[in-house]
Amino acid sequence: MREPERVPLPEFSKAAVQAIAGRLPARLNRAIGLWYEPQFWQRYLETGAFGSEAGLEPLFDPDRPLREPLIVDRLDSLPRELSILDVGAGPLTTLGKRIEGRRVEITPVDPLGDQYRKIVERRGVAPVPTLTCAGEDLLERFGPGRFDVAYARNALDHTRDALAIIRNMIAVTRPGGLVALRHNRREAERRGYTLLHAWNFDLSDDGPVLFDRRRRIVLREALRTEADVEGFLDRDFVCVAIRAA
Repeated sequence: MREPERVPLPEFSKAAVQAIAGRLPARLNRAIGLWYEPQFWQRYLETGAFGSEAGLEPLFDPDRPLREPLIVDRLDSLPRELSILDVGAGPLTTLGKRIEGRRVEITPVDPLGDQYRKIVERRGVAPVPTLTCAGEDLLERFGPGRFDVAYARNALDHTRDALAIIRNMIAVTRPGGLVALRHNRREAERRGYTLLHAWNFDLSDDGPVLFDRRRRIVLREALRTEADVEGFLDRDFVCVAIRAA
């Protein structure tokens, strides 16, 4: 069988791509972001670099413990057999796969899942392959109440409508289940709203908020009939724990 063509790696930095994209209309800016994201991950997967992570091997380890505090600190209210949806997971879910004394099933999804799968296959076999599904399509794909936990890390700030996707995450979570969000604080603002960076997460006197260049959304107010919302800071992350009603 003929080897699929490799996506060419860019010879310029992400900062250079952001500088170019920032001068373009929003639609073209986003199109460049969708092109660049797989290139970014391919570079990291092929060079073995992964930001501040100590290499890639932990992400390929099927026995890596799940240590995300947003989930682990709330295990007492979650079932022993735990189904987790990782939204915007990228090529490899960053969640560990194992919790002592529990059975854990993780379903990673990403709009670019098909592209990521080809990239990962060149590096190795992912212990949990990423499925192709946009956040806007979660409810249609999985149906209501399918998961105990819906999780997103540094993903919803890339979307066109972050609140709509949060609502979808609530919908696919069982009543009393958990929607857990961990995002860098004010990331879109810090990145100049370039490439896919569209939304900011922050914490205010009103609790966790979402905002872009035009709108500011207080999550407790927006979701008051659907869920209970808790927010706090963990280093440079805004963490949000949402309990589906």
